Amino acid sequence: SEHWLSTVGVDVLLALETTFSALALNQAVKFAVGRARPFSIDAPPELLAQAHDPSDGTLSFFSGHTTLAFGVVSSLTTIAYMRGYKAAPLMWMVGVPLAVTTSFLRLAGDKHWASDVLVGMVVGTGFGIAMPLLFHAPLGKEKGVSARLVPTGNGMSLVGSF
Repeated sequence: SEHWLSTVGVDVLLALETTFSALALNQAVKFAVGRARPFSIDAPPELLAQAHDPSDGTLSFFSGHTTLAFGVVSSLTTIAYMRGYKAAPLMWMVGVPLAVTTSFLRLAGDKHWASDVLVGMVVGTGFGIAMPLLFHAPLGKEKGVSARLVPTGNGMSLVGSF
């Protein structure tokens, strides 16, 4: 238990880094795509104009709540497996149903289409697994991947070992 207590702060920061990276992609795609939310399809324009944020009606693709839920669950669980925590399987068993519930509620609330939630699941889970594995080594082990930006004469270069 002392091992877990000494790394919990770093683990949470790694999970936040991963989740916020997935959410940054989510926001860029939402504004680029501009897909209408299900509730806004047949709604009268005067009703949509009364909304707290009228532009929200065109930010359906893809689900940020789902991306957040699956990003948090998958990153924390991936980190737990990397650290060798005994509770890692329990984290999957508790976290995945909570993330799925979040996704279902977004569908039930008419905020997203099924494809919005499915892409959110894939992106959140993909970032949650890939980023810790690619960029953060388990404790006491060498990193398998390293990357950094280096200034060059005409810009920046990405260098590292893979």
